Amino acid sequence: MLPIIGNGAFTGCGLQHIYLHDGLKSIGNYAFAISALKEINIPNSVAYIGDNCFQGCGGLEEAVILSDQITEIPNEAFADCNALYLIKLPANLERIGERAFIGTWRLGTKEGLTIPSKVREIGAEAFYKSLFDAVDIVLSASLTNIYSAFEGSGARVIHCYMPEPLPLNGFSFGGGSLSNCKLYVPKGCANKYREAEVWRDFDIEEMEVTGIGSATNDSTATEVARYDANGNLLAAPAKGLNIVRYSDGTVKKIMVE
Repeated sequence: MLPIIGNGAFTGCGLQHIYLHDGLKSIGNYAFAISALKEINIPNSVAYIGDNCFQGCGGLEEAVILSDQITEIPNEAFADCNALYLIKLPANLERIGERAFIGTWRLGTKEGLTIPSKVREIGAEAFYKSLFDAVDIVLSASLTNIYSAFEGSGARVIHCYMPEPLPLNGFSFGGGSLSNCKLYVPKGCANKYREAEVWRDFDIEEMEVTGIGSATNDSTATEVARYDANGNLLAAPAKGLNIVRYSDGTVKKIMVE
């Protein structure tokens, strides 16, 4: 079994389905770029994916789950994947590269997007013209730079765990209608956001949090708040997408029939 898939190995390939064996270590630059892939399984053994590895895979529509060994999503890795609506970012992810998801406009439309708690930097234009109608975006407390990462994107709800508002590009989120986007910030931080450039234009509300931006498997965690897809606080489970926040700071999206 080969431990790597080399640069450009399947560029422009007509394959729609491919099985990657467990034991594969890395996927090179442009490995599947502009291919006809509709789905792909990335085994847990993969620790590295290269620049532009899935760029232009316009038919890639099945949810993509990345190995937790991956610590960086490189530049333009999933650029222009027009059909991709869901990606599970690795728990150990530390950086999202420049233009990593540029033009992937359907991303987040079904279950939103959660930035893992170890991510510190999101590169320039990482989600440019992406997340057009994301139901919920969760920004972890560990972030130190998001300035132009979400330029030209959109969201209905943002749960922001950052205690301090980072500098934000004026064209980020909401397409100029930030007042239509509900922004939840940690309790005691609302005034900081209401005084900060760009952030002040959101519909800001405070939320109760404990383990800010962290994710745990603590079975004793209890539900502290529940919201619908538009960010409205629910008193009880309601039909449709529910966004549930727990006492350990974790967030889960639950579909209630």
